[in-house]
Amino acid sequence: MPIDTRTAVREFSLPGDLVPMAPSGLHTLTARTGPSVAWLARQASQIAARPQDWWHLVEFTRDRRWYRLLRREPESEVWLLSWLPGQRTGLHDHGGAFGVASSVAWLARQASQIAARPQDWWHLVEFTRDRRWYRLLRREPESEVWLLSWLPGQRTGLHDHGGAFGVFALAVGALTERSFDQHAARRGGRLRELTVRTDQVRVFGPHHVHDLGNESAAPAVSVHVYSPALTEMRRYEWTGEDLIRTGVERVGVDW
Repeated sequence: MPIDTRTAVREFSLPGDLVPMAPSGLHTLTARTGPSVAWLARQASQIAARPQDWWHLVEFTRDRRWYRLLRREPESEVWLLSWLPGQRTGLHDHGGAFGVASSVAWLARQASQIAARPQDWWHLVEFTRDRRWYRLLRREPESEVWLLSWLPGQRTGLHDHGGAFGVFALAVGALTERSFDQHAARRGGRLRELTVRTDQVRVFGPHHVHDLGNESAAPAVSVHVYSPALTEMRRYEWTGEDLIRTGVERVGVDW
């Protein structure tokens, strides 16, 4: 089976939606519902591009770093910071919150670069008819990388990722995703269908629920990166009106 190993990773240059690169390169597809990474990035870039809206608020203080809360909403908040030469934050985290500065581009690069080098992992791949095949390639404190194979007809069923952000890249073949953002589900909504093909990368946020499957006639192989590392996945059923949780699978127990 031919494998296209060309790679060109798109950085997250906004404003505007993330759009496809040239046909020969990997490009990124993002969810458009709920507080996705693309939505966070658009907020930051659009605000930064309009200093006329906030420049009058800015102060520069030598005794401490200056910052001001611009907006707080149920699912996000926006801060404005100023920096004199030499000022810095010191090492810190964000208490589990995800920010644009956390660089989802890094996750996308990991998935796309690994997908583009089948010589590093092709010897590991198995295709099994009785169950979907997957293998952990790498686990680090803040992320993990999985390799998955898909025979025609194999699919995951509706599930989330226990609050983790995720990225998957198609190395071979195509997968069809039916997705639902949990926030959108509470407001009423419907499943969204998307086909992800070779040389494409899909990015999704912590409230993303999807069913991923191979509806083509050919096998597929995908690379998945999650941050933080998965601890659980919750299973769901879509009734046509409601998204109902049906179970929980935990690392070390169910996979």
